[in-house]
Amino acid sequence: MAPSRTQAAAITDPARPGVLGWSSRLRLGTVLACALGLLLSSVLLTAPVANGLSPTSGDRLWMYLLDGAGHGYDAITNVAAARDGSLYAAGVANGDGAGGADILLVKNTPSGLNNGWTLEWDSPTADADQAVDLAVDGAGNVIVVGSSFSVAKRQCWIVMKYSPARDLLWRKYWGSSDADVPVAAVMDAAGSVCVCGAADASTAGSTWKVVKFRAGNGSVAWSYTYRGPGADTSADTPLAMDIDASGNLYVSGCSRSKAGDRDIVVVRISPKGKRIWTRRIDGPSHLDDEGVALVAIPRGGAYVAAHSWTGVTRNRLLLVRISAAGRYAWPGKWKRWNDAKVPGRTSVEGIDMDAAGNVYVAGYSRNPHTTDSRAFVQKRAPNGRLRWVRYHRPPGIERSAYYALVASSAGRVWVGGSALTSTGREEWLVARYETDGRRVWTAGDSSPATRAGRVTAITLAGTKALFVGGVVETTASIDAAMAKYLR
Repeated sequence: MAPSRTQAAAITDPARPGVLGWSSRLRLGTVLACALGLLLSSVLLTAPVANGLSPTSGDRLWMYLLDGAGHGYDAITNVAAARDGSLYAAGVANGDGAGGADILLVKNTPSGLNNGWTLEWDSPTADADQAVDLAVDGAGNVIVVGSSFSVAKRQCWIVMKYSPARDLLWRKYWGSSDADVPVAAVMDAAGSVCVCGAADASTAGSTWKVVKFRAGNGSVAWSYTYRGPGADTSADTPLAMDIDASGNLYVSGCSRSKAGDRDIVVVRISPKGKRIWTRRIDGPSHLDDEGVALVAIPRGGAYVAAHSWTGVTRNRLLLVRISAAGRYAWPGKWKRWNDAKVPGRTSVEGIDMDAAGNVYVAGYSRNPHTTDSRAFVQKRAPNGRLRWVRYHRPPGIERSAYYALVASSAGRVWVGGSALTSTGREEWLVARYETDGRRVWTAGDSSPATRAGRVTAITLAGTKALFVGGVVETTASIDAAMAKYLR
């Protein structure tokens, strides 16, 4: 899984630039889980290279739009690549804006959906279900993790494993007496999957939970609980998770302190589910701080990107490197980044690292008092030194944002997001940056039938391709979208 970050009609979301604004229509906390159904239609959009010319870097090889059986809101939120070249995508189908939605799982062959399959899963209670993460093992089996509701109408985790032929291998619910909301998942070398999320969530409080499900039958190998020290723990939740080469887990998020402000929390957990260390980090302004993105260093330790608030509408990006022993690797604990071009709010949407230990962070900066919002990607050296920052907001673009990022071992970076033009059209956006920060190419969808588009998930596919997923609004519907590019 990437280390990584949803309506029947287009509406404005004040928290994100553009017109789709799904976070205000279908939230992770309004989800549920067993009828199987197929998507009614899939549309292949001809690639720009269909004229017979050889494709070059940045060319789209194929693109599919999937319209769910209910013709509601459909979107891809997570993507993964298998060793045999198959490409998996997960998300939501048939969102009706009123609490109904299904988990969507799609398998593409390297050439597209021709010999692949789609699966639409609805819970027994027919309420809102949504995928939050997925992973593929060495044999091509796929595990999708989602949010669902039990027959008793309690929000819970749903973990399902399917074979490459779409056979259900096992399905497991996990939950407590109150709401349980999954956030992220990672797979270990044996094919077992670890899921983190908020447990026992209510107005009175919540706890962090990390659970390991065995590869063979989905049984629980162990569970770990973190409880914050605050009197009010209702905002306590993990937000990101990754795994190092030895199988140790690193989980970051937020938790209220005894003083009432949210702190960054980072926990290292052994492969057997034992806590090795915990770090609580209070940002420089001593206001709310949230560890929103994390990438594990293969030999141990992690980079954590955080939102650190300096006021009601302003924050800064904090980047923390923590060693395998739990020590701060940089003097002063963190590296700060205040966006001088767009002062206000910086949102981190993706993080990754290359083989040399350089770390990459992408997202957007937004001025709350103007319409100015700019996509950014930055690179830092292992010692924390800022190597470069690059923006994407060319002439004719009012607002832009990156929502997904992936880096190669050599240090090339690909990002996905959206750009809102001066005519009010939100365009699907994919871009590649070289190791020195040069933007080599950008790509989008300029089909006349497309009203809006947004890339929300991205991964490398083999040595030459890039697989992305997101959502595209046409004149007829709001569809899940997948595309493959020559990288």
